Amino acid sequence: MIDFKCTNCGADLEADVGAAGRKAKCYKCETEVIVPLPDFLPRVACSNCEHELNLTVDQAGLMIRCPKCGTMVRAPDAEGKSSGCGPLGLVAILTFAGTAVYLLS
Repeated sequence: MIDFKCTNCGADLEADVGAAGRKAKCYKCETEVIVPLPDFLPRVACSNCEHELNLTVDQAGLMIRCPKCGTMVRAPDAEGKSSGCGPLGLVAILTFAGTAVYLLS
C-alpha cells in the first residue's frame, strides 16, 4: 500500500502499489490527486538467477519469492526499521560439561 495525503485538504489516503501514477479522488473533499510512486528499497538480485527485484518499503525485512525462478530472497531492512535480530540470528556458545552447544534464535 502507498500512504499519502490529499494535496487539497490533507486527508490521509492510501492506494495499492498498482495505482501509482494514476488519478484518484479524495474521499473527503473529492479533489483529484495523483497517487505517488511508492518508496522503493535498494535493488536486490536473486542469488540463484541474478534477476533484479524491485521491492517496496512494505516488503522490507521479508522473504520474497523471485518471480523468475522461485528462490526465496530476503529483502533488506528499510532505514530506521528494526528487524529484531541480526541477519544471521543471535549465536551463543555455551560450554556445558566440556561440550559446546550452539543456540540460534
